[in-house]
Amino acid sequence: MTANWRTQSQRGPKQAASWLLMLPLLLCLLSSPAMGSADSRNDFTPAFAMQVLVVGSENTAFNLHFIDELRRRAGPKIEVALWSPALAARKADVHVVVIALGRQAVASALAENPDAHLLALMATSDQLYDVNLDVPYRSAIFHDPPLLQQALLGRLILPQASRVALLVQPGHEPRYQSTVAQLAEKGFETRLFVVDGPGNLISGLSRALLFGDFILGTPDDEIYNPRTIKHILLTAYRRNRIVVGPSRPFVSAGALASSYTPLSVTFDETLRYLSHYQDHGAFPAPGWPERFAIDVNRQVAQSLNVPVPPNEQLETRLRRLMHENKGERDEE
Repeated sequence: MTANWRTQSQRGPKQAASWLLMLPLLLCLLSSPAMGSADSRNDFTPAFAMQVLVVGSENTAFNLHFIDELRRRAGPKIEVALWSPALAARKADVHVVVIALGRQAVASALAENPDAHLLALMATSDQLYDVNLDVPYRSAIFHDPPLLQQALLGRLILPQASRVALLVQPGHEPRYQSTVAQLAEKGFETRLFVVDGPGNLISGLSRALLFGDFILGTPDDEIYNPRTIKHILLTAYRRNRIVVGPSRPFVSAGALASSYTPLSVTFDETLRYLSHYQDHGAFPAPGWPERFAIDVNRQVAQSLNVPVPPNEQLETRLRRLMHENKGERDEE
């Protein structure tokens, strides 16, 4: 070992000169962010494929759950954070996708930035009717079930049903033109009954019950809300008529049945929309998830003497009907 040391020390002056020549390069490397101090490493922020800011609803607990679950499902590909003015300002020079939870969140997001690249969730098609979704950087996954799907569910429960009644606000009739056309293709005769304010709800409902084999609830929260639903359901049951929809919470209140989108499906669809945006720079068109579940109020069915198949059987048959309808649309 002594001989080796001496041999190396004899070459020392030449190596010392080499090290002196390399010293500026070493100093440069040491001062770079990747080779800096422990403090600079702690400030390092990884690059994410996509950054998402969530504009929450009034339900703080749900907002936090949504963000945690979306982070868990998305993994490191997507950075997810709750929107705040300070965070939005900090990311002003970064391309960000905004997810808005509910109609009010959509309004807030667009008021803050009218050109926001936005995906609307937890809002119904009716609530988003006046929001411009005809641009590639803005889309929605509607929270309400499609009315065609609801009407076909009604027919599975009442196989002889052929007439459907809808309650609508004055001036909202054009919103349902496509639904009326779709129902006509499936053999339904559909009629809209205008409800001009809360005072005329029962009179409009009474006329609708004389016509329809069942009432098809719409996502219009001016007509269907906690203040009116008791009057609608009691009046319908006195006429021995059922109400389908407009959503799962109304089944608990006394509507006979409704299809709905489970939260797990909403997360899957959200990630699909975000992935499509990453790949194509644009969202898929706004629409409804193809997967759904069904809820039935068995107590109401029994009181009206309406035999209703098990939920699983209804779901299987309704999926088949909706799949057949999609196939017919694709062929067109």
